[in-house]
Amino acid sequence: MALLVLFIVLIATVPPFQVTQAPDSLIGFTVRVDLEQWGQTLREYLQTLASGTLGANRRGHDVAGLLLPRLANTLRLIAISLALALPLGMVKGLRDFQSLRRRASAVGPLLTGLLQGVPDFFLVMLLQTGVAQLFQRTGVRLLPVAWDDLQPVASMVLPVTCLALLPLAMVARITTQAMTNVYEQDYIRTARAKGLPERVVVYKHALAGALVPILDAMPGVLTVVFSNALIVERLFHYPGVTNLLQDAASPLSLLFDLRRSLPPPDVPVLVAAGASLGLIFALLYAVVSILRRVADPRLRGRDLP
Repeated sequence: MALLVLFIVLIATVPPFQVTQAPDSLIGFTVRVDLEQWGQTLREYLQTLASGTLGANRRGHDVAGLLLPRLANTLRLIAISLALALPLGMVKGLRDFQSLRRRASAVGPLLTGLLQGVPDFFLVMLLQTGVAQLFQRTGVRLLPVAWDDLQPVASMVLPVTCLALLPLAMVARITTQAMTNVYEQDYIRTARAKGLPERVVVYKHALAGALVPILDAMPGVLTVVFSNALIVERLFHYPGVTNLLQDAASPLSLLFDLRRSLPPPDVPVLVAAGASLGLIFALLYAVVSILRRVADPRLRGRDLP
């Protein structure tokens, strides 16, 4: 977390610089960096933190008051998406495993792979276009294609769907692979040799053994959810952290035009929002590590590293 905060501070307080043409130089221009201004920006922000507040944004609004409700909205979106993706993904993975084991139709596993390869932004545009076309042709407004304060529940459906589908496919693929590996273990053969029903062998013995590799893959799933949440929020105009980050980081877009001078960055918003998301991700990662320790009998009784 300390390294994350340091990185965000260094990027957010990118020093003012000026680019001038220099025909005699090797690259044709020179860059002058104002390190003194950079140091002053860092000192001012550290003094703000020392006062016990998160500071104010460039418009003079309190950062904590702006961040907390939007952070709560982002966490709500992530929590609902994970609550749907994890159990449904495991169920889909079990069904894919049973289809492959019985050499039945391979449509399910192929659909899982196809779903995992669809980019989030393409899925968002596809759903928004479909809903818009339905409204134009029938006059039926199935769901809002952007955030509507008057319909908060209906406005959550499409963002949650888009955010949950990719981790659902990832969990399904991981579950299928884990079940395939576990099903070849000796204790599964022993359970089958005892005459236990196939349902008991799969859901009680094999699935319990597959939980460890599934939990091992959860950090990657969380990374995908957190990164895609920003994309989904932006495309659906969801009132989450993304709007704050975009407004705070908008001066950085001027880096692509070296002839223009950079306005001062909105350091308090960038640091507070970035560090908050990083802290939440770290806490979820710790929860996954604890669950893995509980699920794996080989780790019980050992001290955490």
